[in-house]
Amino acid sequence: MFKEGKQDGWLRLPLDSLPAFLRVHNVETTAVKAVSTKEKGNALVAADTLDSQRNPLVTVPPELILSKESVCYIKFLNTELLPTFWTEEECALFEGTSLQPAHDAKMHSLYREFDELRRLTGTIQWCRDVWWNEIDGILDFDDWKQVDAIYRSRALEFPGIGDALVPYIGFANHASGDETKAAYQADDDGRGILLLYDDKQVKEGEEITITYGDDKGACEMIFSYGFLEEKVESAKTVYLDINIPDDDPLRRPKQAWDPCPPGVRLSHSHDNQVSWDGDFIWMAVLNEEDGLEFSVAETVDGERELRLYFDGEHVTGMEELKQKITQSGLFEVFLLRAIVLLENRVIQQLKVLGSVEERCSSDVSTSSGVRDQPQELAERLRVLEGQLLGNCVKHFEQEKVRLADTKTVQQFLQAQQSRDDEEDDFA
Repeated sequence: MFKEGKQDGWLRLPLDSLPAFLRVHNVETTAVKAVSTKEKGNALVAADTLDSQRNPLVTVPPELILSKESVCYIKFLNTELLPTFWTEEECALFEGTSLQPAHDAKMHSLYREFDELRRLTGTIQWCRDVWWNEIDGILDFDDWKQVDAIYRSRALEFPGIGDALVPYIGFANHASGDETKAAYQADDDGRGILLLYDDKQVKEGEEITITYGDDKGACEMIFSYGFLEEKVESAKTVYLDINIPDDDPLRRPKQAWDPCPPGVRLSHSHDNQVSWDGDFIWMAVLNEEDGLEFSVAETVDGERELRLYFDGEHVTGMEELKQKITQSGLFEVFLLRAIVLLENRVIQQLKVLGSVEERCSSDVSTSSGVRDQPQELAERLRVLEGQLLGNCVKHFEQEKVRLADTKTVQQFLQAQQSRDDEEDDFA
């Protein structure tokens, strides 16, 4: 429906007719105009030089926010070039990056949602006739992807309203740091307004930008918005999955006990500091010899419940388990195990990235099925995430040396060696 509507014209309006739409719906603007860009879709630019001013650049009436009138606004939106619309050949370009599992999970989620929509509306006569008719039904999976893309890339988190599709203001694209020129908010009358920052000036033809969040990583920017700022020099964050080995006797209860994501988020800050966050890593490194136990108990309702015990004490959740781990006398041993596991996982990912880079450098240049923007974004993401992962390896090497030299680890290793020697003697 979306694709056909854009092609046939009934779901597309030219931007030069947008001023009429704004006047009809009482949207006020000050020296601002909408343009279409190749990289970011629609954008707002200055129609004249803008200096610091108290008057809003754009004012949108409250009745136009989250209303049926907003449907007409959709006709002015470009078709979004998010990774969910990339071809199979283009998707192969981000293999080895954190965008690959994010894209795959999103596509599976969209398919489930679309099937659920069809199931719930398939019993409604007009939906069955208009949407789902096998011959001339107008709704297909591509339409659902369009709805998702519009929501992810153009919905704004408005104060007092929540996520909202705000005509015209939603054209403003992201820029981080000093490049952010304006901010959006709701005034006392509930109107959506776009204000230029006091210390900013925008020359005629320059883009008026807001921030989607300066802490967003390169993967998230490409995933949700389909572009990456030229000045970006760091991936900021990379998410990697973590698996519990098949030969771990506690593998199944570890996976079933707490629904925390089976992975870790690696981050690289502006001050060159590496950090990681992921609760599942502790489940991967703890063993029965460390005091980890599982049992199945029957509740007062007759239900069966999987319970975890650490050092003989019942643990009710991951936060409590992490607290007990950090308070344990063997915490530095557990942390060393986590660091070793993480380093091995990062090295594995770097090898995948390297093989993909080698393959793409020889294949993509001769491929006519790959568009310039997906190719450029995938190349930049591979480089940025490869740099972050390389910094993580250096950090983990330093951490291993530091932890291995601690008294706790030294005593643990000596005790381990003594037990091994006793076992050899007995044998």
